[in-house]
Amino acid sequence: MKKVLLPLVLALCLVLVACGNHNTTSQNSDDSNEQTGTNQPDISTEPDNTETPEEPQGPVELGPLTVEVVVTWDDADSLLSRLEDLSVLLDKTLETNGYDAEAITVTVSTTGGTTADALAAGGVDIALLPTEDFITCEDSAAGVLMSAEEPPAYIVAVTGATEELDEAFQTALAAALADETDSESFLSICYPAQTYGSFDSAALQPVRDQVAEESANSGHEG
Repeated sequence: MKKVLLPLVLALCLVLVACGNHNTTSQNSDDSNEQTGTNQPDISTEPDNTETPEEPQGPVELGPLTVEVVVTWDDADSLLSRLEDLSVLLDKTLETNGYDAEAITVTVSTTGGTTADALAAGGVDIALLPTEDFITCEDSAAGVLMSAEEPPAYIVAVTGATEELDEAFQTALAAALADETDSESFLSICYPAQTYGSFDSAALQPVRDQVAEESANSGHEG
């Protein structure tokens, strides 16, 4: 009987030891997994919205510009003495408004019709001319400013023959022409008695009607 009991007791002890080792291993495995989960790095899923600062842009580079001012014979001499001042002034104020011209040449004309033809063809980039002359080329030029009378007597216009002299340039030009340096602006030097405002094509209609009537009368007389 003793010989039978002894192997049974030994077998029971081995089973208990094996169960104890299994539980310890399982617990250690659970602890290890828990520790590993706790130490996982905190990875943020939020997008990086940091914006790269834009580099400051310089003025827009332009080629040489020609500006022609139409005046009467009586005013031509006094303006001729200021052409260099006008060139420097416009160059400075254009750059302030975002455009850098290679060179600016200012000329004087006493025949508005000739200036209008040159403006339409692109021989003149910018013109300050009487309204009745601007009307003859308004399909090939863009009005930028006009004098304050009703109807306006003078127009500042930009040729349509040069692509880079677009609407953005025209806006900058309007600001540059009215920009005062030492209490003088380009416009006040050219036309001291005039004030200028934004261009309005509709305001030119009375002048168009007058020019059309004069042309019709001239045709009948011929």
